[in-house]
Amino acid sequence: MRKKSKVSNTEKRVAKSRAVAAKTAVAVHAILRKKVAGSAKKAGKPATRKMSLEQWLAVPNAPVQRNTPEHWNEAKSRLAILREAHRTVNMGVTEDGKEFKLDGHTRSYGWANGLTNEVPDTLTVVVTYVKDVEAIVEEYHTYDAAGQVKDAADQLFSAFKQFNIDHSSSFFARCSGIVSAMKEALWEVSRVYKISGLPSNIRRVSVATCVQFFQEQLRALNAIGPTKSRFSGPPTSAFLLAHFKYSKLGKHVEDVEEFFKRHQADAGIKNAKVHDAVYEMSKIMTKKNGGGGAVHRLKRLAQILACVERFVGPGGRTANWQNGSSVNMDDYLIKEHAILTKNGKGAKQKKAITR
Repeated sequence: MRKKSKVSNTEKRVAKSRAVAAKTAVAVHAILRKKVAGSAKKAGKPATRKMSLEQWLAVPNAPVQRNTPEHWNEAKSRLAILREAHRTVNMGVTEDGKEFKLDGHTRSYGWANGLTNEVPDTLTVVVTYVKDVEAIVEEYHTYDAAGQVKDAADQLFSAFKQFNIDHSSSFFARCSGIVSAMKEALWEVSRVYKISGLPSNIRRVSVATCVQFFQEQLRALNAIGPTKSRFSGPPTSAFLLAHFKYSKLGKHVEDVEEFFKRHQADAGIKNAKVHDAVYEMSKIMTKKNGGGGAVHRLKRLAQILACVERFVGPGGRTANWQNGSSVNMDDYLIKEHAILTKNGKGAKQKKAITR
């Protein structure tokens, strides 16, 4: 019995020694990784690391990675056969040690789901060290832009994911025209409010910037359940602008939402020769005359905003309107901006930009 006890104690000591050795090895590995990372950051160069496929697949996707299964269907003809170039991928690491894929998302989807002719055992991982998750997003867009051209709907998906906005509705998932509507609305806002980071040509502003600025409005629009037939183009721009305006003023926000809910439901009222503001908006959108292009869109936008203004005003929900009108787009936001500035709640006054 004593002999068995001695063997048992010996085994315990050996097991303990092995555990200490393993723990030490892990600590040394971590120190070496930190040294490599530190040297790479000081040199301003990415570091290179070898990873097994399992390790790579365990690295989280970039926070704004788009609809990967859908993009596999588009790219499978190029990625189904493993090539040498596919074995190199890029990863971002934040200062607090969080790791994210910067590219290779679609390849990884194919490998993980057995959709390729073979899978790599190991991968060469180029590691870029950045400050935080926000910098990860910037790096992701750099690699993404270099590797492929994303259409407007795809950019919208990434931006909605970045700002945690529901993207499940068919309107947001398929209606790329919302991007143009956001840019149109952002241009109108930028004529009055100072918005940092905007390019001189508003058409070159990123989709992510538009979504970030209008995220409150986009969530409210999503709650209405918009469809392409009712909201494509000027109605979306009008909703963003009107909701932005009255959110700033802290009033009539629910009235604005109610107006567009009725528009979506085609619930305008017509009595003989008179009608309400919601019906007037439907008339505006069904008119075929007036030409096309930017001038026509702006005209419709001004007319729709006039309908909203009537609806939120005293007695505005009654059906007593005969002829439509338009707001003056040059000062649509200026009056309320002046009120906010006077009360110390708005940004410094900015001279309106002429068209």
